[in-house]
Amino acid sequence: MRSFDLHAAALALDVSNRKIDNLLARSTVDASHPARGRGRRRHLSFDTVVALAVALDLASTLGISELEAMRTARAIVANGGTYAPSAMLALQVDLPRLRASLEERLAGAVEVVVAPRRGRPPRPRTSRVAMEG
Repeated sequence: MRSFDLHAAALALDVSNRKIDNLLARSTVDASHPARGRGRRRHLSFDTVVALAVALDLASTLGISELEAMRTARAIVANGGTYAPSAMLALQVDLPRLRASLEERLAGAVEVVVAPRRGRPPRPRTSRVAMEG
């Protein structure tokens, strides 16, 4: 299963890293591959990125809370793009088109996002000539 760095997903979805991290932390779904160890970057499955895209669109378009939008989006993705919470209401999302769009945006984002260096920055090297003079 493909996974994407949280920063690449944020760039592809045009939102901040913090917004995605907060939304995933508040939702009760298992949305990411576990980061092994402290200081490791979180990776998201492609289905999670799709669900995030649907949730952000639902929240902004319908004005529902992001947490409720995430629950609804996970149901939409799990049911192939359709979600019917009652007999009178059904939501439908064009998942093939959304997936194609996200794959294209993620491919570009993965090329741009660079993992930050970890640890202490290297000490500047000074030449011996500069120190003696």
